[in-house]
Amino acid sequence: MSFKYEFAKYIKDPGSCPGLLFHDDNALIIKDLYPKSLVHYLVIPTDKTLERPQEAFADHKFREKMEKYIDKAREMVVSNWPPNYAVPGGEIADYILVCCHSIPSMANLHIHVMTKDLCSERLKNKKHYNSFATQFAIRWNEFPLAADDPRWNQDYCKTLLKQDLVHGGINYGSSFKRLREELDRKRARIVYGKKYRSSH
Repeated sequence: MSFKYEFAKYIKDPGSCPGLLFHDDNALIIKDLYPKSLVHYLVIPTDKTLERPQEAFADHKFREKMEKYIDKAREMVVSNWPPNYAVPGGEIADYILVCCHSIPSMANLHIHVMTKDLCSERLKNKKHYNSFATQFAIRWNEFPLAADDPRWNQDYCKTLLKQDLVHGGINYGSSFKRLREELDRKRARIVYGKKYRSSH
């Protein structure tokens, strides 16, 4: 079976899932094995599993059903944020991104619940960054998508990955190397927290 369908194995046998944090009949919560932020979890529903998020979360009852699992994953992000890490701009509870990719890389429906930093060492290219930093990532509060939202269209969604790299109000064009240098500086400021600020 292609890696694209890896989550199907976890849904069938949660105990086989590396990084499993929680599961019941409706959903799994796992650590992302390739995190793009310093804390990055996935909520994997056991229903509507082969639907695109645009379709699955057009169902209001299903969306409401998933809310408590997202809340649970948010709580996990907060509790697992290292206390010595700095938080850019406030409290960790306000520094959480909940989204779905408009064209998911994995076949089975899943929701990203993660810190907003996007400075994990696993974030290695333009596509990785733009998949979260542009409208390619459909924010949870945007569901259900309006009928005329262009992100129903896969060709449009693909163009979003090709946009210039923009971070902190600075346009890095297509230079992921320059952006990665800034993300590494940001990572240091977060990880070293007060120690970093007191020595710079």
